[in-house]
Amino acid sequence: MRVLHLLGNSEDTGGILSVVRSLQTATEGLCQHAVWVNQAFVEKRKPSLEFRRSSAATDEDASHGRLLWQAFRSFGGLRQLLNDESFDIVHGHTRGSFPLVLLLAAAGNRRCVFTSHTYAQRVGMYRMASRWGRVRWVFLTPAMASHYGVEVRPRRVELISACCSDVFFNAPLRPSNQLPRDRPIRLVGVGNLVAWKRWDIFADALLRLAPAVRDLIQFTVYGPTTSDAPAQTYAASLRRKILDAGLGQQFVLAGPTTNVPAVLAESDGYVVLSRNEPCSVSLMEALAGGIPAIVSDSGGNVDLVKSGVSGVHFRTDDAEDLAHQLSLLAEGKPMFGTPEQIRQSVRERSATAVSQQYLQLYRNVMAKSSS
Repeated sequence: MRVLHLLGNSEDTGGILSVVRSLQTATEGLCQHAVWVNQAFVEKRKPSLEFRRSSAATDEDASHGRLLWQAFRSFGGLRQLLNDESFDIVHGHTRGSFPLVLLLAAAGNRRCVFTSHTYAQRVGMYRMASRWGRVRWVFLTPAMASHYGVEVRPRRVELISACCSDVFFNAPLRPSNQLPRDRPIRLVGVGNLVAWKRWDIFADALLRLAPAVRDLIQFTVYGPTTSDAPAQTYAASLRRKILDAGLGQQFVLAGPTTNVPAVLAESDGYVVLSRNEPCSVSLMEALAGGIPAIVSDSGGNVDLVKSGVSGVHFRTDDAEDLAHQLSLLAEGKPMFGTPEQIRQSVRERSATAVSQQYLQLYRNVMAKSSS
C-alpha cells in the first residue's frame, strides 16, 4: 500500500512530521509513505522520509485567502504527480492541504483522507466538509470532534489519535516519580517558540511565587524558532521578558533538540501551556516514559492527561492557577500514579496501535472506492 501524505512544510519542525515518521516505522513492510512538502524543505530529523516537492506547497498561513490561492497554484502539479505515480491513498494533514483534498475529491479522487491536526476558528467550514462522503475525515481526540461540533460516525468520521514512537514505550521506567529534595524540580517543555504555545505564561506564573518557592522550580523549553516573522517576534519578546524579570535561573530557552528521550530522562515533569493544543506528540512521549505532566485544561490535553493519575490540569491562560499548581508541586503535594500507570494511560496512542487503525481505515477507503 502506498500513501502520499500532504503536508506542505517548508521546515522540518512540528508534530505532524513526527507522527508520519512513527507511522512509517510501525508499518514497515506493509505500507510505503511519501510526504508532499515545499521545495525549500530540508530534512533535519530521523528517521528519513521519502519526499515529493512543490514550489507552491504550504502547510499553514494566517490568511485563508492565501491558503486557497496556494492550493490552486499547487493543484496542477499535485495532479501531475498522481498521474505519474500510483498512490493508493492521498492523506491530508495541514490547513494548507485542506483545500487540496477537497479539490482532489471534487475532481474524482475517491481515496482521500483528511486528518485535522488543528483547532480552527472557522468550524463551520470543517463541519460542512466532514459531511461530504467523498473524503474520510479523522479527528484526533473527542475534545477536537466536540470543538468542531462533529459526530463521530464509523466509515465517515473517525477518531484516531496522533501517536508517538514505540521507542518511548519500550524504554526502562524510573522506579518512582518521587520529587527531589536536594535540587530544584526540573520541568521541561518541547515545542516551537510560537505565541499559541503560551510559553510566556510560565514566566507570569513564576513571578507570582514567593522567591523561596520560585527557586525550587527550573523550567527548560526545547524548541526552534521558525523563520516566519510572527514566530521571530514572539521569541524575541519572550527572551526579553525572561531577562527583564530576572528569571534566567528558573526559565531557560535551550533551543532545538534532536534527543528528546535524553531530555525527558533528566526531567521530573512535563509542561504544556498551549491554548487548545491538538494532541501533543511530545506530551505523549513524556507520558509513555512514565513522566507526569502539568497541562492546560483545553484541547487534547483533557483527553491525554488523567488528573491524579498522569498529571494535573490548570485553567488555560490563567497564570495564577498555574502558579498555584507549581506551589503545590514545590510542596510535594500533587499526587500522581506510578510510572507504569502513567505509561499505560497512553498505551493506545503508541505508533503500533495507531498505525493499525490507519491501515484499517486505508483498506476501508480502498474497498469503498473499488465498489
